[in-house]
Amino acid sequence: MNRQASAPASYVVGDEEWELCNEDGFIYKRLKLPEETAAGEASKPPDPDLDPAEEERNRRKRKTRILVKLKRKYQREIDHWEILSNNLCAMQEKANQFQNSVPEATSSIEIGKQIEKDASSRRSLLLDELLSVVN
Repeated sequence: MNRQASAPASYVVGDEEWELCNEDGFIYKRLKLPEETAAGEASKPPDPDLDPAEEERNRRKRKTRILVKLKRKYQREIDHWEILSNNLCAMQEKANQFQNSVPEATSSIEIGKQIEKDASSRRSLLLDELLSVVN
């Protein structure tokens, strides 16, 4: 079987680096592995020649790198939720303003109807006066 595996193309989205892989015409993307992991360092057993202090430094570096990555991930999620929360608060405030303005509009409509009634009653009185003068 002819296996067509090309070199993966990589690109950066946000803080993460992705790579496109093509295996036998099946194209997919995956997170690009760090250089140490890609070289197989993570899968190798610890080197017995390294002194314990060096191993401890390497372990702390890995731990720090992982924690920084998690912190960035959670901070992005918190920022996203804050944006959603602010949008919700703004929508609720607009809805409250709209509900408060609706009764005002209703009362202005009622005032308009009252003015029309007053005007029609004045017209009828004026018409009655004119008819009484003519008669």
